[in-house]
Amino acid sequence: MFDLSVRSLFLPVLITFLFTFEAHSQNNSKNIDSLNKRASELLSIDLSKTESLASEAQTKSITSNYQKGRIESELILSMVYANTNRGNNAIQVLSDLIATYDSQKDSSFAGKISSAIGLCYYYLGIYDSSKKYLQQSALAFEKSNDKFLLAEQFQFLSKLFLRTGETKKSQEYYEKARNIFEDLKSANGLAWADDIFGEILYAQRLYEKANASHLKSLIQFERLNNLAGQASAVLHIGNTYYMLVQDDSAEICYNKALNFYQQLGDSNGIAICYSNLSMVALEKGENTAAVNYANQALHSITGGGYLQIEISTLRQLGDIYAEMKQYDKAVYHVKKALDAALKSNMKVKVMDCYKSLSEIYITLNNPKQSYDYLLMAYRIKDSIQPIAFSQKLAELENQLENQKRESQIQELKQGQLISALEIENQKSEIRKRNLLIISEMLFFILMGTVVYFYFQKQKLKSKLEKELTIQSTAENERLRFAKDIHDDLGSGLSKINFLSELMLNHSKTNADVSSNAAAISETSKGLIGNMRDLIWALNPENTTTGDLIAAIREFTSDYLEDFTAELQLNIPANFPDFQIRKECYREVLMTVKESLNNIVKHSAASEIQLGITLNDNVLIINVSDNGIGLTEGKDKSGNGLTNMQARIAAIGGVFSLKSEPNSGTSIRITVPVSQLSKT
Repeated sequence: MFDLSVRSLFLPVLITFLFTFEAHSQNNSKNIDSLNKRASELLSIDLSKTESLASEAQTKSITSNYQKGRIESELILSMVYANTNRGNNAIQVLSDLIATYDSQKDSSFAGKISSAIGLCYYYLGIYDSSKKYLQQSALAFEKSNDKFLLAEQFQFLSKLFLRTGETKKSQEYYEKARNIFEDLKSANGLAWADDIFGEILYAQRLYEKANASHLKSLIQFERLNNLAGQASAVLHIGNTYYMLVQDDSAEICYNKALNFYQQLGDSNGIAICYSNLSMVALEKGENTAAVNYANQALHSITGGGYLQIEISTLRQLGDIYAEMKQYDKAVYHVKKALDAALKSNMKVKVMDCYKSLSEIYITLNNPKQSYDYLLMAYRIKDSIQPIAFSQKLAELENQLENQKRESQIQELKQGQLISALEIENQKSEIRKRNLLIISEMLFFILMGTVVYFYFQKQKLKSKLEKELTIQSTAENERLRFAKDIHDDLGSGLSKINFLSELMLNHSKTNADVSSNAAAISETSKGLIGNMRDLIWALNPENTTTGDLIAAIREFTSDYLEDFTAELQLNIPANFPDFQIRKECYREVLMTVKESLNNIVKHSAASEIQLGITLNDNVLIINVSDNGIGLTEGKDKSGNGLTNMQARIAAIGGVFSLKSEPNSGTSIRITVPVSQLSKT
C-alpha cells in the first residue's frame, strides 16, 4: 500500500516559512511576494496553477535580482516537480539553491532547503539520502529554535523509518512530533499526527485501531478544509479496509482518494490509487481490470523515478499474472521489482517480493525454491518488526492520553517496558531459532510425505493396471465362450428345431409323434432363446439400459406374436442410455420374461401393458394385464413369484405384485440407478 501524506505534510511548512524574510519595499518585490503567496496557497488545491504562478514569480525575481522572491518561487516549484513525476528536476533546483546561497550561513534557510531535498529523495525511494537531509534539516531547525518546523521534520522522519521497516524509530520520532504539536496547540499538526499514528498501527497489523485513527484525522482535515490531508486519510482508510477484507469499502475509499488527487493534479497520488484499485480488482477475481489499473499506475509515473510506487506496482502485476497462470510474466515482473528494491534498500518491499516469489514457486511445484524465498522474507521481517513492539503499540494510545498528567508514572512504565522489551527480544530470538528448526523439519517431513505418496501412487497404478489386464482377459474369454456357444450349440439346436418341425409336418396323422415333435420344437425354441439371452449377457458391450430395453422389446414382440392379447409398450423414445451391471441386466430381463410367461399361461388377458420409465434416478418397470387375476385361495408366493422377488432383491431392487380376482394383475419392478451401475 502507498501513501502521499509526507508530500501533503510539507504544504503547511511552505506556507509557514515562505514569508519569514524581511519585507521588500519596492513595488516589484511586492508583486512577486503576492505571486508566491497565491502559488503556495494553491499547492494543496491545483498544482498546475501553482506552477504557473511560481514560474512567473521566478522569472520576475531573476530579472529584478530579488533573492527572497527567487528562493520562495523555486521552493514552490520544487514541490510541484516532486508531485508531478519530476523529482529529479526538483532536486536539481534545490541543489542549485544551496550552491548559490550557502554563503549566507542562515541555519533556518539551510534547514528549509535540506528538508525539501530530503522529501524529494523520499518520493524517489532513495531513503538513505532522504534520511541524511531530513536529519540535517532537523538539526538546523533545532538550532534556530523553530519548533513547528522541527516537529514537521520529526513527522517526516517517522514516515521515513516506517518505509525502511524500522518501526521502533518511527514511533520515537512520532512521539517527539506530537509532543511539540500539543505544546503549540497546532490543529493541523495534530491532524497529521493522528494520520501517521494510524500508519504505525497499520504496520503492526492493528488494522481496526489504525482505521479509527485515520477516521479521526479525516474529521479534523475536513474541519480544516485541507484537501491534501483528506486525500491522505481516505487513502489510508482504504488500506485498512483492504486488510480487513472489506474490499467494497476499500474500493469506495480508493475511488474517493483518486478524485481528490485528480482535483489536486497530483500524478503520484493518482498512480497510488490506481495501483491500490488493481489490488482490489485482483481480490475480486477481475484479472483484466487489475492489469489495466496497474498499467495506468505505471503510466502515471513514467520517467519520474518514483521507485516506491513502481516497485509495488510491478510486484502487484506479478501477483496478477500468477493468478492468471501466466507464470513466466509473473516471475519476470516480481524479480524486476525485487532488483529495484534491493538497489534502493527498501527492506519492506524486498520482503514483499520474496513472499510473492515463494507463492509463485509453490504453485509451480518447486517447494525448494519456494521455501528459500519464504525463509529470506521471514528473516527480513524478524529484523525489522520485533514481536515485542506490537505489545507496546497496543498500549500506546492510552499512554499518550495520560502523558502530561502522569509524567513520572509514565517514565517508570517506560523503564519497565524497556526491560520487558529486552526480555521479549530474547524470547523472540529463541522463537526465531525454533521456527527455523521447525520449518526445516516440516520441509523434510513434507518431502518424505511427497516421496511416500508418489511410490504409493505408483503401486496403486501398477495394481490397477494388473486388475484391468485380468478384467480384459476375462472379457475376452467370455466373448470367445459366447462365440463358441453360438457356433457349436446354436447350430445344433437350430438343426434339432428344423428336424422337429419336419417331423411335425410329416407326422400329423400320428398323434403321439406329432405331440412329441411339437414338444421337441417348443423346447428347442426355448433353448435357442435362452442361448441368445446368455450370449447377449456375456457380451460386455451389451450391458446398457439401451440394450436392456432393446432385448425386452425383441422378446415381448416375438413371444406375444401368436398371443391374442393386445400389447401396449410405454417406453420413452429418448430414454437415457448408460452402462449397467451384467447381473442387473440378466435379472431384470429374466423377471420380465417370467412375468409375461405367467400372463400367457394363466391370465386369459385381452390387454397387456408394459411400461419402462426413469424417475428420480430409479428405473421403474410396470407389467400389467386385464386378466382373471389371482383368486383369494390361490397362493401369491409360489416358486415363480418367489424367484422373481429374489432376482430383483439380489440387485438391490424391489418387486411388488397387486392382483384381485377378475381385475387383472400388476407387477412393479423398481431398481435405483446407483444399484444398476454399481461396480
